[in-house]
Amino acid sequence: MIGNIDFGKINMGLDVVVVSYNSSQYLPRLASSLSGMHLNGSVVIVDNASSDGSPAVAEGLQWGGPLRVIANDENIGFGAAMNQGIKSFDSGNEFLLIVNPDVQLGPDTLPVLEAALASDSRLACVGPQLVTSDGRPVSSARALPTPWTIASRVVREQIPADNEILNVGWVCGAVMLWRRSAFEKIGGFSSEYFLYFEDVDICRKAWEADLRVATVSGAKAIHDQGHGKEPSQLLKKYSDQSRRIYSRKWLGVPGNVAVTIAEAVEKLASIRRPKVGALK
Repeated sequence: MIGNIDFGKINMGLDVVVVSYNSSQYLPRLASSLSGMHLNGSVVIVDNASSDGSPAVAEGLQWGGPLRVIANDENIGFGAAMNQGIKSFDSGNEFLLIVNPDVQLGPDTLPVLEAALASDSRLACVGPQLVTSDGRPVSSARALPTPWTIASRVVREQIPADNEILNVGWVCGAVMLWRRSAFEKIGGFSSEYFLYFEDVDICRKAWEADLRVATVSGAKAIHDQGHGKEPSQLLKKYSDQSRRIYSRKWLGVPGNVAVTIAEAVEKLASIRRPKVGALK
C-alpha cells in the first residue's frame, strides 16, 4: 500500500534515458512533461540513426536537467541503446527513468513512482498505468509468459487496485523506474532482443535475482504505442523473433513447442482473414 507515504518528501535524484528513432514529432511533448519536474539529475537521448532530425530536435529542447545526445550511425536496437545510454553517465543517481519518446508523464507520475520504489529496498522496478492520448487503457503490466499463454496467445493483464503497489511479472518498457543498483546487478537489458520482449526479459531477470517488479496505482502516463501507428510487417517480424528468443531462453523445449503452435495459429488466421478489397 502507498497511502502512508509522503510523496513530497521523496527526492532521491533521478537520471533519464530515452532511445529515439524517428521521434522528432514526439520529443517536444516528452521534454515538456519533464522540464517542470526539477529532475535533480541528467537526461541522455540515444538516437538510433534517425532520418528525421531527432538529435537536433532533442538538443533544442529544455529537459529539466543537463542533456547529452548520443547519435548512433546505425540502429543497434532498443535494449542495446538503453544500455549504452545508462553506461554513458559519468556518475549516476540511484533512480533511473527509462522512457519512450512517445510518452507524456503526468505531474504526479514521477513522485508516485519514486515513493513506491523508495518504500521497499527489494523493489527493482516500478511502472505506471498507461493510456493513449484519447484516454484508452494501454497494456501496462502483465504476468510473465508461460508455455500455455504463448501457445494460446493469451495475455494476463495485472491492474492494481486503488492505493496499491501490485507485484507483477513485468511492466511495459515504455516507462520504467529502476533502482540503478538492481539494474546493474542483473546486467541491464539483454541485447539479443532487437525490439520487443526486452522488457519482459529484464523483469524476469529481476525476479530470478530475488528482486521484485511492481505497478503502481496513482501513477499515470500517456503512451501512444509505436508513435500511434499500427505495427508494420517489419515490426511484426521483430516481435516474432523476440518471442522465439524469449521462449527458447526461459522456457526451453516447452517454450519452443508453444511458439510453434502460436505461429501456426497466427498463420492460419492470416490466411482466413479476408484481404482489403477482396470479394466476399
